[in-house]
Amino acid sequence: MRVALLVPSLFGLLAVTAMLYDERHVKDPRTPFTKKYVLFEQPTSIPTITISRDVVCQHDILPPGSLHIVIAAWEYDPDFQDHFLWDTGFSNTHIFLYRRSEELKPSRHWTGPCGMAATELLLIPNRGYEAAAFLDYMTLYHDDPPLAMAFLHGHVAKSWHTSCEAILSRIALYYDGLRRDLERMPDMVTLTSRSDKSFDGLDWFGGRKLKSAQDSHDVVISATLSACRNLVTKVEQGMNMTDVLVPQVESGARRPYFSSCCANFILRGTRYRRVPLHSIIAMKDFALSASYDSKIVATHCFEFIVHSLYANPDHDVVFLREWYELATRHMKTVTLSTRAFAKCKQS
Repeated sequence: MRVALLVPSLFGLLAVTAMLYDERHVKDPRTPFTKKYVLFEQPTSIPTITISRDVVCQHDILPPGSLHIVIAAWEYDPDFQDHFLWDTGFSNTHIFLYRRSEELKPSRHWTGPCGMAATELLLIPNRGYEAAAFLDYMTLYHDDPPLAMAFLHGHVAKSWHTSCEAILSRIALYYDGLRRDLERMPDMVTLTSRSDKSFDGLDWFGGRKLKSAQDSHDVVISATLSACRNLVTKVEQGMNMTDVLVPQVESGARRPYFSSCCANFILRGTRYRRVPLHSIIAMKDFALSASYDSKIVATHCFEFIVHSLYANPDHDVVFLREWYELATRHMKTVTLSTRAFAKCKQS
């Protein structure tokens, strides 16, 4: 692999998104129940890292930016140019790598094989876990969505709640579907699977990780849950829902068949506007607030409800199960056509 550093006069695709969050706030007139962070651009002379490696690119490629991969990371990654995602051959895909620390270091931009590119986004303060990154991304692309987006945690595929098999087979199949048969693709699919490679995408298995927060006597946790219920009630009102989201704020709620734990998923771009932008901004401000427990915010007020916010309930169990089974069979194609799987397993 060869890596070159370039310094363009302009940031390129996303100068406006390479921003720091200032401590000051102003009222957003669209959302009387929230505050909006003031954004300031970083300097536009941001280094571009050019990655060159031998990769088999996808044929019948999509237009640039048709697929976004959003990685909700925390730490500064000095070796992102070595990530296995660059070996997938997802032509013209744009990766957004969130960073929640070392804000004095400038954002970075990468260009890679097959027309792939990546942009590092700083999101300060470091609160709200993955929820804050997703909601921040949605404020940027709510009205200008790609064809689809894959949302991943900072660990990407190395966790108790996912696997290299699930991540690569499902994104690869979805990418292929965007090129060939868009109408037969689910609007939202989970990237969750057991780390032992169980591929049942319709199995919510995060129960052992859930806090019984509603029984907590901790003042901050209780206040967070109360504020979460109030916020989700307003989100429901904005989406013309009644008693759909609020009951799911609780750990023991009965969840729809299309729900999945752990909030890593693929989402079709046509679903972005299902949640009004003012609700997204309110949820983001809530996630970034120092007044609440970040873990509770990220689980009860995001992970537990995100599938009901965006999934299409018209996609029945049979339709979804057939797609997940097809993704499992697609794993052989992924293994034979790219080095990404072997590299993922070694990382």
